[in-house]
Amino acid sequence: MDAEKKTLYLTVGKEVSLSFTGNGEALQYIRLSVNKLAEIINNGLVDRQSIFEIDEVSLITKSNYKTVVQVVAGKQVLHGNTDHVDVLIDKDKTKQKAAGKDIFTNGDFLFIVDQEKHISKQELHTLNIKNSKSYLNEGDRL
Repeated sequence: MDAEKKTLYLTVGKEVSLSFTGNGEALQYIRLSVNKLAEIINNGLVDRQSIFEIDEVSLITKSNYKTVVQVVAGKQVLHGNTDHVDVLIDKDKTKQKAAGKDIFTNGDFLFIVDQEKHISKQELHTLNIKNSKSYLNEGDRL
């Protein structure tokens, strides 16, 4: 029996940024600012050790006023009308990158993306456009 996959929902923006290969063909890193890292630790989603056990990050590239990521019993629950991209994390490389360093004094925290499943800039851009259209359409219904 497989253990439950540990997923973290993050909205791409000022405190969560993405790094791609030089040609934009593949997502390499998901970078969390120190403030974002502190937020998810203070919300009880992870601690200084369990952050390295995250299997997957679900990237929300754009959300609207109806999109809510709620913390229920220490887990995130996504509510609302938005799409997201699930990104597999290479836990071993993420752990190696931070080995022996304090995750708060080391600058931004990096999740290293598993390169088995490529996610390109274009795929994320397409999702962003789709979510933008959804947001605009919902505004007409107010």
